[in-house]
Amino acid sequence: MHMCIVSIVQVVVIVFAITGIGFAIGKFNKFGSSDDIWKEDK
Repeated sequence: MHMCIVSIVQVVVIVFAITGIGFAIGKFNKFGSSDDIWKEDK
C-alpha cells in the first residue's frame, strides 16, 4: 500500500516537473528567440 502511494507521488512530481519546464520554455520563446538575445549581447 505504501509503495503504491510513493509510486503515484513520484509520477505526479515527474509530470509536474515536465509541465513546468515545458511552460518555462514556451514563455521564454514568446519573449524572443535565443538568437535575438545573442544579437543584443553583441
